[in-house]
Amino acid sequence: MKHPHLTTNDTQINFRIWASGDTSEHQFKDQYIEGQTYDFVLYVKYQEHPDLTDEFTFNDNRWSILSYLVEDGNNIQNITIQRLIDDTKQGNKSYEGKVVSLTAIVANIFFGPTLGFMTLDVNTPDITFFISGPGNFTEQEFQKTYQSGNSYDFILYIREQESDEEDNDWNIWSNIVE
Repeated sequence: MKHPHLTTNDTQINFRIWASGDTSEHQFKDQYIEGQTYDFVLYVKYQEHPDLTDEFTFNDNRWSILSYLVEDGNNIQNITIQRLIDDTKQGNKSYEGKVVSLTAIVANIFFGPTLGFMTLDVNTPDITFFISGPGNFTEQEFQKTYQSGNSYDFILYIREQESDEEDNDWNIWSNIVE
């Protein structure tokens, strides 16, 4: 059960929950039993309607909801960016699956054909801090809201803190919480 699907009363909805961190860690398999009922606190990444014109998306003509499980969902942790960086570089994953509040400077903003993301200025070359928007955050939304070089207060869902053993670098992957 890598990415559990929730059973809903509507057969036109495909509702998925992903765990924070690597899916290979199998967090769900050890914690939840299929067919049981649970209360979840979720970060909803997107809600998409069926798009029968998208040749790259498997489409079973159902609405799709993608979410991530939030650990300690009633608590937004107010931290510094340095604290999160230090935790990550020490090999800890204390903030994976959690929602944090921090102030940081936007380093770069990037856009692809279907998505956008930005990186934060972390003052160290061996760590990259990625932020994605909710849903399909577009270039116009990023440009209206954020500018490289400016400082902002963020509320972020920390999706993953990982080490890139090949390069001896670290990455932090997060999503904006609105």
